[in-house]
Amino acid sequence: MKKVTYLLFTVLMFIFSGCAEMTTPPIHEAAYTGDVKSLESLVDAGGNVDEWYYGTPLIWAAGAGQMQSVKFLVEHGANIDAKADMGWTPLGNALSEGKDDVAQYLFDKGASFDNTMVGLNHWNEFCVTNQVDSCVVKLKSAMNRLKLMQSKKQLQLQVQQKQEAQDALKTAVDKYLADKDLNGLKEYTDKNPNAVYYITDEWIRLAMTGPKGLKIGDIREYLKNGKSELILLSMIKQQEVPYKKFSLEEIDMLISMGLPEKVIAALIDETTNLMRDEKLRKQQEFYLAEQKKVAGNQPTVIYQNTANQNGQQNQVIDKVQDEVIKQGVGLLLDQLFR
Repeated sequence: MKKVTYLLFTVLMFIFSGCAEMTTPPIHEAAYTGDVKSLESLVDAGGNVDEWYYGTPLIWAAGAGQMQSVKFLVEHGANIDAKADMGWTPLGNALSEGKDDVAQYLFDKGASFDNTMVGLNHWNEFCVTNQVDSCVVKLKSAMNRLKLMQSKKQLQLQVQQKQEAQDALKTAVDKYLADKDLNGLKEYTDKNPNAVYYITDEWIRLAMTGPKGLKIGDIREYLKNGKSELILLSMIKQQEVPYKKFSLEEIDMLISMGLPEKVIAALIDETTNLMRDEKLRKQQEFYLAEQKKVAGNQPTVIYQNTANQNGQQNQVIDKVQDEVIKQGVGLLLDQLFR
């Protein structure tokens, strides 16, 4: 029994201490002590960065917290997921010894979460079975920190993927607008409803808001063609995705498009009800913020007349010109949603 216990502690001390008291190969010694110049000489002379001696040089360097040795070995092709007894890896060794800067570096370089967790679990079970409590505490802490690193990585990946998706929407919308391909833009927003928030023209953006077949432009066209307002109200209430949180200016624009107050109220009510869902509410808030960025934080109505702003006579001219512009917008929407 004493012999088994002595062997256990010898193995554990070897793994956790890096075997400083044993005669070691030069490349392991250099890695463990952080002697990068010696490492360079040994590698230049044909030394194997993955030479095995109770683990690789990278496993030794990681446990000793020798960042420069670790970087040198990784940059010279050392196996970042090399395994010692029971799956012990460089990342696992760094974590167990509290060398979190080295651990983060290895993790960022692609060290395997799964392989490392398997090794830590194996050694934890070994320590629990043999009642080495201090070892158990150290390993459980290492596993918890590894899980935290993985969670942060996944969160960063989600943020990156979300940003890439938004960039793709904006790029596609910009291209359709630059090509003046409104029919193509309409089809694109049918498949990607949130793309409307990146449309710079408020009239077009508003008309294309909503699900395929029941966009605001579609509703306007249905009403013009005599579709029952009552049926449209019921169809609006069946939607599972909110239209949008309309500003007062946008409500005025909806009225200018010819939408009855009951229909506008139904759009607002359905959006309000659906936005009780926290996920939908946050999504709506995000895209409204994106819309603000696109609009330069100010409402932009491309078709609005901005000339002749002084004097009573000019005000009359403005009204006439604005009415002409609205008629032009109406003709455009008639063609787009026919």
